[in-house]
Amino acid sequence: MSHNDSPLKDVLLQWMHGEKVQDKLLKVRIEEIWDAQWGRAFNRHMKDLRFKSGVLYIHLHSAVLRHELNLQKQILRLKLNESLGEEAIKEIRIR
Repeated sequence: MSHNDSPLKDVLLQWMHGEKVQDKLLKVRIEEIWDAQWGRAFNRHMKDLRFKSGVLYIHLHSAVLRHELNLQKQILRLKLNESLGEEAIKEIRIR
């Protein structure tokens, strides 16, 4: 029976390290960090927060906040990556 465990384990590990799964896991971590650091200030103005292939997409209702975050994108990216403990976010796109 143990000879069947190894292939399943290998398949699950390969699946867990796939880009889609990694993006979803990172998105959850990013959302937790976002809520802890900026949630109160921004969440009521946010439409959506997405992460795909190193790009964080932030969709906002407020044009004023959109402009302000665009000015602070690099600082925001650095702070988020620092909190994540890795350089996961390569770019931030604010819409």
